[in-house]
Amino acid sequence: MSTKLMNITGTHIAYLHTCFRKLWLFANGIQMEHTSQVVAEGKLIAETTYLDRDG
Repeated sequence: MSTKLMNITGTHIAYLHTCFRKLWLFANGIQMEHTSQVVAEGKLIAETTYLDRDG
């Protein structure tokens, strides 16, 4: 039986308290495409839409 050890960092703990999905993505090495035009548009929409909502 093999056991894979994971190095848990402060970022893991921060994501654990804020967003389980973000923690899972981070722990599995999945990152956003920073050079994608579609991602840039999505970030702009997220930053400028529903500004009166908390979260």
